[in-house]
Formats: sequence, C-alpha cells, structure tokens
Amino acid sequence: MLNDAYLVFSDGASFEAVRVQCALGKVQAAKAASLSKGARVTIRGRVAGLMMDVLVRDCELVGQ
Repeated sequence: MLNDAYLVFSDGASFEAVRVQCALGKVQAAKAASLSKGARVTIRGRVAGLMMDVLVRDCELVGQ
C-alpha cells in the first residue's frame, strides 16, 4: 500500500486497537480528495485481511 491512496476509518480514540484502512484506485482517490477529516461516507470494498488494521481493497465511495 505504499503507493496507493487510502482512507482510514476510526472512532478517534487515542489508542484504538483496530481501524479500517480502505485502498483506493485512481478514480476513487480523486473522489476522496474532496473529503474533509470527519466527513461521513459510505464505502464498498473487499476485505483482504487483518494486519493491525482491517485491510479493505478495491474500495468505492458509494455515498457521501
């Protein structure tokens, strides 16, 4: 995920155990660029596993 854009969803706690990290393609990254921190969005993707965070691939922003 080093060169991929991604969104991180969390509850904002300082020491939360699990976050959701959504990898975005170029088109979705352009859509996400207009988001502000704390914005409410709906996403759809494919869960790829757990590596400290829940990793979700092929994410789409389907609602804002």
